[in-house]
Order: sequence, then C-alpha cells, then structure tokens
Amino acid sequence: SNTQKSWDSVMDDRTFAVTRASDGVLMGMCGVHPQGWDRAEIGYWFGAAFWGNGYGTAAARRLILDGFEEMGWYRIQATCFSWNAI
Repeated sequence: SNTQKSWDSVMDDRTFAVTRASDGVLMGMCGVHPQGWDRAEIGYWFGAAFWGNGYGTAAARRLILDGFEEMGWYRIQATCFSWNAI
C-alpha cells in the first residue's frame, strides 16, 4: 500500500489516504493526532473488504516509524472502539 506523507508541523493533525499500490483503489485512511511536541495518537480505518490483509498493520508501522524517526516523538499510542475489537 502507499501512504502519502506531508507533515509540515509536529503539532498538526494529519490524515492520509491508503491506496492499493497495484491499481490505486482507496482502501482506507490512517492518521496521527499529536498530543504535545513529543507524543501522538495514531489511528486507521479500512473498508470491510480490506480487513484481515495486514493493511492496518502496515499503516500503523509506517506512522510509528515516521513518528519516531522523522518527528522525534518518544511516545505513540493507539486505542480502539470496543465494538471493533475481536
């Protein structure tokens, strides 16, 4: 999958479209919500047709990697809606 990155400030919320690399189909979204200068919360949302294929994991890994390496955050967290936890 492709995640288009464009972070101008560590304090700005960012939401990214996640598309399938082979044909550009929009599969879902991922995003980051900074909580201070040194930490953030991440999240992702995918269409049901794309569940169970590792796309959420890949999106989370990319957000975490960029958050630690490029943004310099020391803490990145995520939560889930109770009705989404299986």
